Amino acid sequence: MVNRLEILTQHVHDKQYYYWIHHDLFSAQWWLIVILSALFLFIFYLLVNRQRIVFILLVFFSLALY
Repeated sequence: MVNRLEILTQHVHDKQYYYWIHHDLFSAQWWLIVILSALFLFIFYLLVNRQRIVFILLVFFSLALY
């Protein structure tokens, strides 16, 4: 029974991976997210207070991990 459950779980995982590779990865929405993220980082770089960069990055990474 456990072996069959593992086989079915692996089958579902394979189907999800196939769907992600062939339908989600490099789609228009994926490119939009990549471009907006890069744009945000560029604007952040232009506007950030260079004197407090360490503190700002510390807060950012601590919130990202939360």
